[in-house]
Amino acid sequence: PYLRARLLLRTVEFDPNVRTMDTEFLTDMMDFNDKIELCEGPETLDILRITNEEAIGELYAQFEMLFIQDDYKQPPKHLPKLSFFFRHEKELKYKTKLLLELQIKLFVTMF
Repeated sequence: PYLRARLLLRTVEFDPNVRTMDTEFLTDMMDFNDKIELCEGPETLDILRITNEEAIGELYAQFEMLFIQDDYKQPPKHLPKLSFFFRHEKELKYKTKLLLELQIKLFVTMF
């Protein structure tokens, strides 16, 4: 969907590389980054992962609705947001992997 959105925007001669971002979203993303960084348990990581997946789903639904309505002015505002959520997805997977490795090491050293 992300690449499709970029392609559709190019077909109407709109440059999807133009960055338009609202400050409220940037503040929310900084807060979310802090939560990921400070997260120390798998339960919290699961909550953050679910929150991130829901946000991606909502943006996909918005893209679909905007394209159905032939609205090509709004999607560029959502592309950077989607990029943030994809980056968070990678960070959450990485952090989950690190926590699992740490738990395994702790378990092994106990025996």
